[in-house]
Amino acid sequence: MYDMQVDKGELSVEPLDSSDHVHPEVKGNRDNHRIYHALLGLVVLVIVVLTVVLSVVLSPKKQSIKDARNIIVIIADDLGNNDVGYNNVFGDIKTPYIDRLASESIKLDRFYTQPMCSPSRAAFFTGRYPFRMGMGGARALYYGTKSGLPQSEITLANVLKNLGYDTSLVGKWHLGFGSWDQTPLARGFNYFYGMYGGSMTHFTHMSYEGDTKAEGYDLFEDTWEGDKISHKVIVDKEETYDELLLTQKAVDIISKYKKDDRFFMVVSYTTPHSPVNPLPSDYESNSHIKNKNRRKMAGMITSLDYGVGRIHETLVKRDMLNDTILLFFSDNGAHIMMFDGESLGGSNYPLRGSKTNFYEGGIKVPAFIHVPGYRINDTQFVYKGLFHVTDWFPTLLGLSELKISQEHRDQLDGIDHSEVFQRMLHGDNSNNEPRKDLILDIDPVYNFTGIIQGHFKLLIGNVAAMGFDEVYNALKENETHYKIDSDAATRKLIDNRNDLDFYMTLKHPCLKVECIPGNQTVLYNLEVDPYESTDISGRFVNLTKDLRSRLYNETRHKPIGKPGFFEDENTKAMVFDSDVGKNVWRPWINNSLSLATDD
Repeated sequence: MYDMQVDKGELSVEPLDSSDHVHPEVKGNRDNHRIYHALLGLVVLVIVVLTVVLSVVLSPKKQSIKDARNIIVIIADDLGNNDVGYNNVFGDIKTPYIDRLASESIKLDRFYTQPMCSPSRAAFFTGRYPFRMGMGGARALYYGTKSGLPQSEITLANVLKNLGYDTSLVGKWHLGFGSWDQTPLARGFNYFYGMYGGSMTHFTHMSYEGDTKAEGYDLFEDTWEGDKISHKVIVDKEETYDELLLTQKAVDIISKYKKDDRFFMVVSYTTPHSPVNPLPSDYESNSHIKNKNRRKMAGMITSLDYGVGRIHETLVKRDMLNDTILLFFSDNGAHIMMFDGESLGGSNYPLRGSKTNFYEGGIKVPAFIHVPGYRINDTQFVYKGLFHVTDWFPTLLGLSELKISQEHRDQLDGIDHSEVFQRMLHGDNSNNEPRKDLILDIDPVYNFTGIIQGHFKLLIGNVAAMGFDEVYNALKENETHYKIDSDAATRKLIDNRNDLDFYMTLKHPCLKVECIPGNQTVLYNLEVDPYESTDISGRFVNLTKDLRSRLYNETRHKPIGKPGFFEDENTKAMVFDSDVGKNVWRPWINNSLSLATDD
């Protein structure tokens, strides 16, 4: 069992107590007070002059982003807009380590993903809209499906590996494992430790799929042996919490590198994805939250926060922080409730919607990028421009001054934001946003499409209706659990804050999960209506028509991939493992890749 204690002292985010910095002379009489300040002023003047002179004489070279040798990406799983401390409205969620890192980073105020795990990961790794490769929609890959990220797609790991980076993936893959050439090592990674699929129990590492309830073990380590894959089932008899295992592995990988090495590591956590089952100690540490479901969710987020803290701590201790670009984002919004109405405790407040739909709560998530060589001002470096998960691909290449072919660049949907980030870090906050719009999806299965242009958002077709959050106020001494039922006929005002009152009293014609409109067109102005409460398509007819045309032209001129998410063969996708004593998930379709040792 790993000892996962985090050195909270070193990573302390406690504010300074001003009373500790009062010079004792100041507490004397008035004359001494004047003498003290005169002397203090003279000392300060001398220090300033010496500092200027030394800076001119020594002329130290300022470290720039391009000096960063390494890239680390941390992906949270189903972390909602209101589920991270620096974004939390009610003060119930505490994430001091994430907050500390975010305060030293560029925070992305309008960061968008896809509403489910697999599409978001496909978009991130390829820099392309997932609907182009048949991985769009509000659908995730099942265990046992033959589908996966198409072989024609070039991943960010492929590119960086070819440019000399050592590449590793720790945690959740969820982009297919029907055959070995769909697994991480065949998609650009030198090393993989984690889970092939998308959802598993956090202690026993078991998962089941679909109506068949096929159940299998999902924790593996893959490495290269020549041109063959060495595949190892990680036997965890102690049933260690997966967040601890993944964090320890990430720390071990960082610790093996030397200063002149160059690496790319993705740490794809499995929390706070359901099942909502935290470590007992993390559950207890959130005793200020009285609602059980919200407290369990907070416990899982505490574990995530510690993981981020340990990674940050390791980079600092090994003097690698200024050699590393570090990203943090969630793959989609919080899944606020199951389809049977059971609360999962996540919160996207004040945004409407949830994981699985294209309302803001499902796709607008916390994100930031920490870059080396600059001292970030927390209030200054908030990027207000539109940013999509596909944009990380070209932006990381741009920040690192890495090149790909023009033919490959032309295939990307992602847009390079490296120049605007560079300008921000040099004090230029001019409004020059490279992304003007983003296509949310084009889904021929569920007959849905959507686009954001500026602050206008158009949704067409089957707009999922599970649109309202659950709200908790953990600051009240006698906490009340405020739940909006899916068929709520009335809603009460529950707080004296106007925005919350407004949010909780929103009316919508269809709130039941089974009540999904067959053909609907809605337009929102997100700048004045971030809650997506008022359809303005009838008032802005020409704009609605223009956005429709933009979507139509996209389907005419560029290919739309054929979805293949429902080809299940989960009974073939597992074998019995005597060491684990259970069935384990495993690729089952023959291809050109083979194992170094195949039992």
